[in-house]
Amino acid sequence: MTRAKVLLVGERVNGPMPSDRAEYLADPERWYRVALRAGAFRSHNCRSRLVRVGLDPWDPPGNLEITPMNLEPPAPQDWPMTGKFVREVAALAVRDLESGRWDAAVLCGIRAMAAFGARRLPDTDWGSLLPNLEPLVVASVPHPSGLSRVWNSEEYTELVRIRVSQSLAACAGCGPAACRESQRGG
Repeated sequence: MTRAKVLLVGERVNGPMPSDRAEYLADPERWYRVALRAGAFRSHNCRSRLVRVGLDPWDPPGNLEITPMNLEPPAPQDWPMTGKFVREVAALAVRDLESGRWDAAVLCGIRAMAAFGARRLPDTDWGSLLPNLEPLVVASVPHPSGLSRVWNSEEYTELVRIRVSQSLAACAGCGPAACRESQRGG
């Protein structure tokens, strides 16, 4: 069975700033490489919410190979995200999506969506493919920090899980354009 390669994109780890944060912010390509190696969503709460929608980055379902990353180096929770920098990192991820490194991406939260240029979805559309990022296969889920009301509803969380599963099901090894076409029924 071919597994769909999925990039799972978060915002950043909230916590103390690393001493080399400024160096990373000066070089988006360097941070991107580090972020792909470092992973994301290590906290129990974030991971448990991602598990509920079928996106466990550390023990993925058999049909997915998940690479988690954060768009920005760690910073305190109230520290503003650096818009230009995260857009540059997102552009590197898009480049790799277009080249076929991943079959699809799942963006976690509205800040990750904004970095990729995606329009904000109403809460009822979480898990759906983002139409303005075609032909790339990009879905979205609420940020797993738990601040979204979506995580409070078991029924809605199940709906998001089903949508994410459907969005990614046809992507195993076929590349973004073919995956979008198969979802349209073409």
